[in-house]
Amino acid sequence: MLNRMEQDVFREIGNIGAAHAATALSTLLGQPVEIEVPSADLEGFSTIIERVGGAEAYTAGALLRFSGDIKASLLFLMPLKDAEKLVSQLLQQPFQFFRNTMHLVFQHGKRSGIF
Repeated sequence: MLNRMEQDVFREIGNIGAAHAATALSTLLGQPVEIEVPSADLEGFSTIIERVGGAEAYTAGALLRFSGDIKASLLFLMPLKDAEKLVSQLLQQPFQFFRNTMHLVFQHGKRSGIF
């Protein structure tokens, strides 16, 4: 477990990152985005799985890896329904991952010259 000071440091890093992300997302969406103070804890993978609804729950996420003087990984997960709402707002049209994902990949591939 992290001690109080270590938790505060990670929480502050999380606050800074979350504030920047919320500002960018607000700009993309053209509307305010509310955030909560991030938590910081050292937990096992099984605990994280339970926090996002259990092993059978669908989630959307991103894994960010940091390199250089500090090596770290940041795993961002959200319930699939919330991710679908976010993507729908960004695309300004209804979106469901299991129905629209291949279409979205294909459209991106066409635009980038992959297909």
